[in-house]
Amino acid sequence: MLVESIYLVSFIIGFFSFLSPCIIPMITVYFTLITGLSLEDLQSATIQKKMKAHIVISTLVFILGFTLVFTLIGGLVSEIGHFFKDNIRYFNIVGGVFIILLGLKMAGLIKLNFLHKLDFSNRVDVRSVPQGYKYLSTFLVGVFFAIVCSHCIAPTFYSVIMLTGTTEINGAVVMFFFSIGLGVPYLLVGLSFNKAIPIIKRLSKYGRDIQLVMALILITLGIFMMTNKLTLLTKILDKLLPFKLPYSF
Repeated sequence: MLVESIYLVSFIIGFFSFLSPCIIPMITVYFTLITGLSLEDLQSATIQKKMKAHIVISTLVFILGFTLVFTLIGGLVSEIGHFFKDNIRYFNIVGGVFIILLGLKMAGLIKLNFLHKLDFSNRVDVRSVPQGYKYLSTFLVGVFFAIVCSHCIAPTFYSVIMLTGTTEINGAVVMFFFSIGLGVPYLLVGLSFNKAIPIIKRLSKYGRDIQLVMALILITLGIFMMTNKLTLLTKILDKLLPFKLPYSF
């Protein structure tokens, strides 16, 4: 059950990462890039109906782009972690402390200035992706998104990455669930852009509250990891998880 619990946590963290203060303002930019439609077209209910299949496919291809990158990173970190499995207890302590620090950063209680060195947003511009290659350019936007926004969602992203490196769970699958969690809101927006944007704007007003909840989740996860009590997380989430995955990854 520990595996399913970690997947659930990764999915939830990915889902709420969508509401990051630096992702929400870029929603309209990303959708104009991945669909090739203007903002006016995207907000038109008539064009939404005519182009629905194109918008949904483009959104899925975009999600595929960043999911591939995040999944590969998760697999790589997991493999590196396996080299140190004999000292996994110490890595759990280090990883737990790091996740707690990231949670405190998200809560605005501390600053981790070294994370700014990992900011590629000023070096890589998603809008520089060549257009006109239909879904290939959309896929590349997803790849560039993974590079640029890894800094934007640093506390949640690096927490899940640390989790993959300090447990024996398949890191690629953990990051896959994180990516799907992040991708679901994009897909919902793509299904009805003109209705979703006003909802997102209303939700953004509660961005600070959502960040505090996420910070609490990260700090709790860090404590469980640091004290080598991840199995307790299983017992807690067992009541929340309405199903069991049919396979172990």
